[in-house]
Amino acid sequence: MNGVPASLPEAASEGHLSVVKRLIKAGADVNGKAGVNSPLVKAAKGGHLDIVEMLLAAGADANGATAYDTALTAAAGRGHLSIVDTLLRAGANVNAMANSDTALSKAVKGGHADVAGSRLASGANANAETQDLNAPDPATYGSSKRDIVKRLLAAGADDTTPDNPVLFHLLRRSQIGPICPILLEHEAKLSSTTRPRTLLHMAATYKYSPYLTVALVAAGVNTNAVDADGRTALHIAAELGHQEIVEKLYRQGNAINAQDQNEIPPYTLLYGMEIWPQR
Repeated sequence: MNGVPASLPEAASEGHLSVVKRLIKAGADVNGKAGVNSPLVKAAKGGHLDIVEMLLAAGADANGATAYDTALTAAAGRGHLSIVDTLLRAGANVNAMANSDTALSKAVKGGHADVAGSRLASGANANAETQDLNAPDPATYGSSKRDIVKRLLAAGADDTTPDNPVLFHLLRRSQIGPICPILLEHEAKLSSTTRPRTLLHMAATYKYSPYLTVALVAAGVNTNAVDADGRTALHIAAELGHQEIVEKLYRQGNAINAQDQNEIPPYTLLYGMEIWPQR
């Protein structure tokens, strides 16, 4: 049978339904070798819904995984919505992590708004941490970025903490101007008691957020808003030495003499910076 896959994982990966059926009937292990060669992960990754269904019906573990993927993360990361739904119905753990990612973070990073907004978002932890901050080029998101952000916020994502890189890696990228009104509208709906800092404070905290800083200012955010410690965004950027963000805030008229609760103004925090930027 030259050219026909001899193993179940290989057949599942390549989408050979008849071969998969024959191998299962012959007694092939539908779960493969634990953590190494899961036929279900292979089929999910390849987008082969019929094989996923056949493997599940034959007793495959919906939470089967390799070192790099669960079946659910494999499907979500490649935008296979029907397979994601099938796996969830079969009992797949929506918050299981593989290679530092959940299915939701995989869907978001892949730019798959339909998957991120499916039953995946309604059941997933929208604030799950992930160590992998690599993201697609912003252009690959297209118009889906707005939908992804809306769905993440609706699922409970915290838009003021980088401990949630699923959302935050979207916000630190360029081409986010159209997203800012969504974020500001969301922020306005929440009480100040649940918002110890604003989006602008969050942007000022991380030096790779100048795009977000500019977009928020352009959207009309209050640049002199204070956090729970009485600090403006300029206080934070100055203290952390984020020159580029300091320049952008200073040029927008952020008060350099505004004192925090310890009566410290931003200009005293610029140790290490050569000069104040020119307005």
